Amino acid sequence: MKEHDSATGNRAESLLDVPALRADTPGSEKVVHFNNAGCGLLAKPVLAAMLDHLNLEAEIGGYEAAAARSDQVAGFYREIAALINARPRNIAFAASATHAYSTALSSIRFEPGDVVLTTRNDSSPTRSRSCRCGSGSASRSCTHRTPGKAVSTSRPWRP
Repeated sequence: MKEHDSATGNRAESLLDVPALRADTPGSEKVVHFNNAGCGLLAKPVLAAMLDHLNLEAEIGGYEAAAARSDQVAGFYREIAALINARPRNIAFAASATHAYSTALSSIRFEPGDVVLTTRNDSSPTRSRSCRCGSGSASRSCTHRTPGKAVSTSRPWRP
């Protein structure tokens, strides 16, 4: 990215070097890929890092490879924290947005009658995962409100 204060910048000038990004993403030569919400085309540096780690796991084992790369992983948390002016301990990494949302909501102790406000764009799995109200195995009720409709669910709570 070029040096700017805004993500949009001047309309006449792109913040991203699109030809360089395409050159760094081999799959973009073959397809126009719009299905990237969950899993986009891999750029060469990402693919190289993944293959390097898989090769290391094959050589020394998964846990040992994770331990060998622990400084790099810690660096991820430090760098992201610095980017958004937070502390590394406040940064969480998840495999997907749904997993992140579900994990964050599961840390909140909802009580019967609490309302979780969602949008039409929130997926059903996301809404159902956030409905963990109360504690124990007793059935609890939680309401999800989406503009134009309300969905109430009542089911056993599962940790």
